[in-house]
Amino acid sequence: MYNKLMEEIKKHYLSLLTEIIVKESVILGSDITIAKAQSVGGLVLDSSGNVINIKGDANQILHKLIDEYVDLIGNLAKDAIKEIFEKYPLIKI
Repeated sequence: MYNKLMEEIKKHYLSLLTEIIVKESVILGSDITIAKAQSVGGLVLDSSGNVINIKGDANQILHKLIDEYVDLIGNLAKDAIKEIFEKYPLIKI
């Protein structure tokens, strides 16, 4: 049961992180957005910028990714992704 829950949470993180990258790419463009995501340790992307794996603490990786975008465009980055979190109640930020 515990492993199944952990797998479900990981899937949610993969989807959430991918959605954040997609949403930020509307503002920043895909090249910058993907480059910033690739700079986050523990985040594994495919060639299209989809998150395919997380190595390490998923919540820390999530915060690092958001911080990368906030460093570029400030609170606009947080505002752009706010509604995405409503889809993922298992993930607490």
